[in-house]
Amino acid sequence: MGKVIRYLSVVLLILFGGILTGSLADAAERHEGILVGRISHIEGTLLRYIDEEKDWVVTVKDSPFGMEDALYSDRDAKAEFILPNNTWIRVDGDTQIQLIALNPEATVVDMASGSGRFYNKGSDAFVKVTTPFGYVVAPREAIFDLYVGDESLEVIAVRGDIDFVHDATKARYEVNEGSSSIIADKNEVALGDGTVDGAWDDWNGWRDTVWAKRLAVRGDSVKYLPAPIREESYILEENGRWERVSYDGAYHEMWRPTHVGRDWRPYTAGRWTVYYGDNCWIPNEPFGYVTHHYGSWVYIESARGWYWAPPRISRYESAPSVNISFGWYPGRVGWIHSGDSVGWVPLAPTEVYYGYRDWGYNSVVVGSVGVVVININQYRYLDEAVIINRDNFYRGTSYTPYVERNINRTTIVNNYNTTTVINNTVINNFDSNERRFSYNDVEVDRKPHFTVLSRIGTNQKLTRDVKRIESRSRRGIEQDLTRIKTVAQPVRKADVS
Repeated sequence: MGKVIRYLSVVLLILFGGILTGSLADAAERHEGILVGRISHIEGTLLRYIDEEKDWVVTVKDSPFGMEDALYSDRDAKAEFILPNNTWIRVDGDTQIQLIALNPEATVVDMASGSGRFYNKGSDAFVKVTTPFGYVVAPREAIFDLYVGDESLEVIAVRGDIDFVHDATKARYEVNEGSSSIIADKNEVALGDGTVDGAWDDWNGWRDTVWAKRLAVRGDSVKYLPAPIREESYILEENGRWERVSYDGAYHEMWRPTHVGRDWRPYTAGRWTVYYGDNCWIPNEPFGYVTHHYGSWVYIESARGWYWAPPRISRYESAPSVNISFGWYPGRVGWIHSGDSVGWVPLAPTEVYYGYRDWGYNSVVVGSVGVVVININQYRYLDEAVIINRDNFYRGTSYTPYVERNINRTTIVNNYNTTTVINNTVINNFDSNERRFSYNDVEVDRKPHFTVLSRIGTNQKLTRDVKRIESRSRRGIEQDLTRIKTVAQPVRKADVS
């Protein structure tokens, strides 16, 4: 009977896979997946709002900043975020920020309070930042500071010229580099002296210097990484090397980590956390973010080691066995389980990733295609599965101490089941386990005031309002600006609050 069931599973998989091949190819032509940025630097404590729990958790460096993420920096904290459309954001202490929209031509962010510096490094993208008093629009190559208090805000153009639209009067003001700043409250707008906070400016200058040195690093990584993630070239140059290796009958340029142990495997140095329904990899190694959220890991038998195949902006039909289209993935693995054990298998480039969102090429949304039958034998790297006790799944920063040893492919095939996603079938207390949203084992000491939740909720409604989608595109932002009349500069006041 078992053989019959397995035979039927294989048949269903082949039929199902054949149906999906066309739809996935079409999807790859339509889009490159969901854009997601990363938290590239943290000083102090940075909190992340978890909508499912209506609560906050401590987040960490190299965790995602995308979708509708809302973050809050503690009073002495600072943080930096890098988005794959060349938008860079830095925040000072006591700052609440939330992403509204992210696409190749526009970044829309809400800043409810605090201090931030925004860089539009994109060639075509617009950056729009909303606040309780109005919004700022910055064209390419513009940099501006935004200070949002309880009663008023100040906008300073650090480089280039930007626009500020006042909510109450629906008037548009130009803010020019080297000139006066704009100060606004709920009722009126005035000119400020345009002086940037010295300590804040010094810190940003230091971060600029750090990145200037990183971006000056040359090497093969610059050639092989797509432009949206090319700033990560330095980290690959420092932690590995590119080699020409044979894979599925053809030669490819792949990256190999050189500062890891002999038995190193991907998806071991770090931890899983739930991110918009799917388990997301939070790395604890320098190169972990770019190599575990983009492209695909492959095992090269001749070298007895793992290599990373970078993503491509478009699919290359000449070598479909290794080239995976550019797109961010929570963690390209397949899931297995048995009793108290849960495991994951790094997916080969052509293997399907299942999740609750359409993350990109070779990504299938669970529930959109009916019942999915996965034959465990299909996983190319099943021998390299990472298997641990489920009690350790949402703990620590490395799974290496908990990996179950002496388990081979035959044992896995005979004793383990497959699943598209982690749920109560795999971990019996999954839905009630609050730790599934944790990014580390640190508890929150001080949470933002409960009144900030109302703005987060309002912003979430905006992101889901289909009628407002166009207004969050570059074209929509430009059209909104052209409909608003630019007025003369206001009078100078020391403070309008």
